[in-house]
Amino acid sequence: MRTLCTLLAVVALTALGCGGDGDLPDKPQIQPDRVELNFGADFSNAVYVDSAPGDTVMLQNKGNEDLLISKVEITGPDAQFFTVAGQPAGNVESTKTTFVAVVYRPTAAGKHKASLVITSNAENSPTLTINMGPSAVWRFTSTGTVTDTATPAKALSGIKVSCVKPPEGAEASWAGWNLTTGADGKFSQQHSWTCQELLFEDPAGTYANATAMANTAAAVRLSAIHKVGGKVVDAADHTTPLPNIKVSCLKPAGAPVSWVGWNVTTVADGTFSKSSVWPCGGLYAEDATNTYRAKTVDSWGENVTIEMAK
Repeated sequence: MRTLCTLLAVVALTALGCGGDGDLPDKPQIQPDRVELNFGADFSNAVYVDSAPGDTVMLQNKGNEDLLISKVEITGPDAQFFTVAGQPAGNVESTKTTFVAVVYRPTAAGKHKASLVITSNAENSPTLTINMGPSAVWRFTSTGTVTDTATPAKALSGIKVSCVKPPEGAEASWAGWNLTTGADGKFSQQHSWTCQELLFEDPAGTYANATAMANTAAAVRLSAIHKVGGKVVDAADHTTPLPNIKVSCLKPAGAPVSWVGWNVTTVADGTFSKSSVWPCGGLYAEDATNTYRAKTVDSWGENVTIEMAK
């Protein structure tokens, strides 16, 4: 009877296994819940440039002995786009879990490959590699063509196109951009921030600046700047300058309803100058003191001489 009791005690102690799980190996085993992180791309969701989606991998210890994690790092050709945002526990007991959080911050479009490498004392995989290969795309694309208002078939190269006005409620990190049209007058910019308004500038000063709503800038026409200038003199001697003479741009035949005229006053040396997107049908000079008779000239340009008689 005493022998039977002794055998039963031995069997009981063996079954207890000193606190271990008889179904698990003694050595620590690392078991990830996934072998790849795609940051939402695996659900066909776009990852935008300058966004910062996160993803997490769960690690479980499938052995009886403690799992000791000694290092977590990111390697690979595009490692600069990934950051470990949450470190796992250094000591993971049997059957327990821990997590590693990674943030993906792409600053360029394309497929980005890197590896999350976890070093531990795991018997099955002392160096565990989790692949990462999400793709990033630009959120917005602004494209269009800049041409001459008078000659729409004439493409304008070298025009500076700038995103200068953010939309209402834009984040503090909003940033504009600028580029230059090519030989074909076209421009194209991929960017992360939407623009409320685009500004078009001609560095050469040949065309007037223009603005357009970003979503309607596919075809932009710039108007050439017409420079008008000259001098008003006394008709008696053809040389005496006449200051304080009002010079007006006359409406040309066939001008559109939107045509806008202008007027300037001659300075002390009798000269005047004006730049406008609208051409003139001639110039009209008048003296507010009525000392000189009004004078109309059909010509206009940068070197016009108007002679006025008393």
